[in-house]
Amino acid sequence: MRWRDLNKDAKIYILYHTFSCPLLFTWYLVPYYLFKNGYSPLDIGIIFTFAKISSIPLTYLIGKYFAYHDLKKGLIAIDLLGALSFIFYYLAKGELITIMIILATFIDEIAKIFYPIYSAYERAIYPTRKLKEIMEWHLRLPELSIIISYLSIGFYYAYICPKDECILNTFLLFAFIELFFAYFILNKFKTTILKEQRHKKIKSFSLKLSFPIAVWIYIIYVNSWVLLPSFAWVNFIMREYGGNIFYIAVVESVISFSSIIATYISNFFKEEQGYIVMIFSVIIIAVSLTFVVMRPPFFQLIALAFFIRLGDALWFIYNRTWMYKSIDKEDISEVMASISAINRGFGVIAPYITGFLAVINTILPFMLGLSMMIIVILLTFYDFLKRQKIRD
Repeated sequence: MRWRDLNKDAKIYILYHTFSCPLLFTWYLVPYYLFKNGYSPLDIGIIFTFAKISSIPLTYLIGKYFAYHDLKKGLIAIDLLGALSFIFYYLAKGELITIMIILATFIDEIAKIFYPIYSAYERAIYPTRKLKEIMEWHLRLPELSIIISYLSIGFYYAYICPKDECILNTFLLFAFIELFFAYFILNKFKTTILKEQRHKKIKSFSLKLSFPIAVWIYIIYVNSWVLLPSFAWVNFIMREYGGNIFYIAVVESVISFSSIIATYISNFFKEEQGYIVMIFSVIIIAVSLTFVVMRPPFFQLIALAFFIRLGDALWFIYNRTWMYKSIDKEDISEVMASISAINRGFGVIAPYITGFLAVINTILPFMLGLSMMIIVILLTFYDFLKRQKIRD
């Protein structure tokens, strides 16, 4: 599918993500800034865990709310909260570093409560019959933006302006950019309400755990990456390779390049073959993580990062397509919010676990993530064989 064949709303939404991607480098810039100022992985894990202690049911309730209200308002809220978070990051200096980082990450966690709205909005504006092709563009352009911006930002902070003040001033700049994006959404995104409002009382939060195996595969897969947050990679590269922020930018740019390649590789497979592609994708990730645990030379680490992301991107393309098509459009907000609530529950303690393990040994978080990937492989095989048996 060519870019010009996409509908207008899809183009606007994808371009929004493309131009906002440079701001995501904050995920690496903040841990790097903290490590430079003497914080340990456990310190960072505790800070992030403390910030994540929030009301998990609120995720579900927001999903319920935006099933009946304009999704655009929720997307604007994400960027407004992002702007506020960046202001706190900017103020993180001297004796105020810890408290300001906690406040900033706490605001980030509040913003993440709205993240299921992204999926709901995508499901509303992306035509179902062309979903796979659109998801390929949804990956390509933002990842291209990451390649260009991450290398530029990383080189700047590593070799041109390595001072803390430069990093802090960038956070302030990002705050103003977030405000611009909120204005952009207000004027360019279409009003989207998934359900007609009926005079029914919104149900209180209840968490269903009777998901099909395929949904549990998704949850375990996602949380295997939750155990490998950005600060685990930053710590690994800084301690094992003596790298700076540019080393991290190089690895992340290679990862994004791999994502773009994956969108073209996916064209060689039919959608009916998606389940098999997902199985091989997770195997690629598990094998690559196994070699990462062996502490390879940096250039080999770059190659392994390429294959890890290749598998992850292929899994993303087919899993998201399969999941969206299995959920009614009007229910997507609530379903994704329920899954998000489970992930957030695990995500509350994950930073502490990662930080604790990383203090003992930099590779332990990767070993735990690898173990969960192996579980995903076994469950995926089981589910695949079960489906084949039903067909036969």
